[in-house]
Amino acid sequence: MIIPRPLNLRMLHFQVHEYPCEIFLIPPTKCQGPMGRTVPTWRDRIERRAEYWSSFRKTLRSDEREEFDRLLKSVRSRSSACGMLPASDELEPALLAMLVELSSRISKLEGASEGDA
Repeated sequence: MIIPRPLNLRMLHFQVHEYPCEIFLIPPTKCQGPMGRTVPTWRDRIERRAEYWSSFRKTLRSDEREEFDRLLKSVRSRSSACGMLPASDELEPALLAMLVELSSRISKLEGASEGDA
């Protein structure tokens, strides 16, 4: 049998115009859960995704694994930009960061080849 604990109610008496009023004041309940951040940060989310991709990474050849790690590093280095997208899934901002990295690497190679010509 559950015995309800007595509430520590106080009554507030006041008057609005000529009408008397009464309000019961109920004390606030204590928060049971931890306070603070409820939504995981972008970095936490992308690290969980990287852990999920770890079996894929393990099956790559060593040179491909280095490229994969470089792409993950590019996602981590662009975390402030990726965190600005209100995406429920972290895949889209991660892919955008990887595309920016690949595009900048291609641009550097094109610039180097134009300088050689």
